[in-house]
Amino acid sequence: MNTHQISRTDPDAADIDISSLLAPRIKLHGKVDDGMLHSFLSQLDAALGKDGLIGVQVFTAGGDADVGRRIADEIRLCREHRGRDLAFFGVTNVYSAGVTIMGAFPRERRYLGRDAVLLIHGRKIQEQKLPAGPLPSALQFARLKVSELENGLRLERQEFERLIVGSTLTIEALEERAATNWYVTAEEALTLKLIGGLV
Repeated sequence: MNTHQISRTDPDAADIDISSLLAPRIKLHGKVDDGMLHSFLSQLDAALGKDGLIGVQVFTAGGDADVGRRIADEIRLCREHRGRDLAFFGVTNVYSAGVTIMGAFPRERRYLGRDAVLLIHGRKIQEQKLPAGPLPSALQFARLKVSELENGLRLERQEFERLIVGSTLTIEALEERAATNWYVTAEEALTLKLIGGLV
C-alpha cells in the first residue's frame, strides 16, 4: 500500500491506498448537470460490483446545485445503507456544485490535488421581473418567489453545515466568506480541516 504521498491533517486517520485516488473507479469531469448525474450513476453501478474503496475523482467548474445535491445524496445512501467506503479526490477546480458533492464525504475521506482550488459560494438566482397584469397576480408571484428563496437558503445552510463538520470553520464564518465567492486553495483547505489530506 502506497500512502507516503498523502499529507494529512489528522495523523491518526486511517491509511488509504493512493491508487484508489490516482486510478479512481468514478471520474466526474465537466459541468454538474444531468449528463454528469447519468455518468455518475452508471459508473457507481459498475464500481459497486467490486470490493474495496471506491475513489471518486471530481474536476468541475460547477453547474446545477440540485444535481450536485442528487449526486451527494446518492453517495450518502451508498455509505449509510450499502456500507461502502468512498473517497473524494478533487483535482484542479472543484467549484460550486462540485463542493456540494465533496460535502457528502466525511472530512477524513476528502482529498485534493496540491494545485486544486475550491470555489464556495451561496446559491444564486437569475434576475426575474414581476409579470405584467393585475396586482393580485403579481403579489402571488412574489410570494412564490419568496418561498423559493427561503427554501434555497435552507438547502444552502444544510450543505454548508455538512461541509464544515470536523473543520475549524463556524457556519457564520463560512456564510460570510461564501457571500462574495470564496476561492480556497488546497493548502488552505487542509489548514482549515475541510479535507483529510493532499495528494
